[in-house]
Amino acid sequence: MNRWSTTRVRGGSIVQAGLNARNRNLPRTNRPQDAPHQAVVLRSYVHDDEDNTHRFHRVTCDAILINSGIPIYRVPVLQRNYGVHNLHGLWVPRGTTRDLAGGTLVLRPVSRNGSPNPEGGTTSWDQLDGDQVLVDYVEGDIDMPVVIGAYDHERSNRQIVTAAGTPVHGEPQATEYYVHHNGTELRINENGDMLIDLAQAYGTDEDEDASAGDGEFRIRVKADRRVTIEVDGEDVLEVLKSGTQVEIHLGEGAAESVILGDAFKTYLDAELQKVNTFWSAVYATHKHTVPMGGSSGPPDTPQSETLSAVPDSVLSDLAKTKKS
Repeated sequence: MNRWSTTRVRGGSIVQAGLNARNRNLPRTNRPQDAPHQAVVLRSYVHDDEDNTHRFHRVTCDAILINSGIPIYRVPVLQRNYGVHNLHGLWVPRGTTRDLAGGTLVLRPVSRNGSPNPEGGTTSWDQLDGDQVLVDYVEGDIDMPVVIGAYDHERSNRQIVTAAGTPVHGEPQATEYYVHHNGTELRINENGDMLIDLAQAYGTDEDEDASAGDGEFRIRVKADRRVTIEVDGEDVLEVLKSGTQVEIHLGEGAAESVILGDAFKTYLDAELQKVNTFWSAVYATHKHTVPMGGSSGPPDTPQSETLSAVPDSVLSDLAKTKKS
């Protein structure tokens, strides 16, 4: 497959994009002077990966140079936001796992020096699902390749669109900040509205199956800190730890305990049963003795049951709210 098939017009003639006239019909090789080279990632490694032999690099990868088919191994991946103590936006290129056309994955690159593999054949480069990257060489040294950036994969599911409005999952808009990882999306639009979408999260890269039930959301804070949601200048929800208990406060200055529905129902049902017993078994059937010429005496069946006060056990010590 000719990776440089895009054409452009210069001076009335059609030329190959990316190659000058002298090299137009020559295969690209692994020469540093021809860098950067387009490559497809086969596998990535991080610092503590047991197969990582270059552990002084944070992220490395194995890749195949697309135009020559030459493999390169344990290539460091350039991190744009890196410091001794901080690493922001870590990039671990995605390795190759399948043939996007559904065929059998075949990887038979040529040797390091460019000689053909006697077994021949490989899955078409644009059908490999591994990230496509650009490879350069530090100080022009062929033994010091480095991945300097990503290159658009022709089969990407996430194409940038210009349309604004309600975001469509998997379609980043040109005017928004967009992060996608395993189906979960973080989006901030041109109005500053933010969306965290976990509805399409998936755990396996190969299937991208959102029905697997993956995608949980967790906020982690220190023991003496609290999580607060503020709306229109007012704290409407707080989660904090008080002593050994975690409390949820609904509304700023919340001080009223929330009723535990099940416990309150059990209490109220028992108290109402006492009332029902009085009406049916005591009040409706009781009699008073009236001696001749005297006043009535106590009922034959006195009422002994009394209603109890609402116990504290029906009130939550974890959740509080306020009247308004």
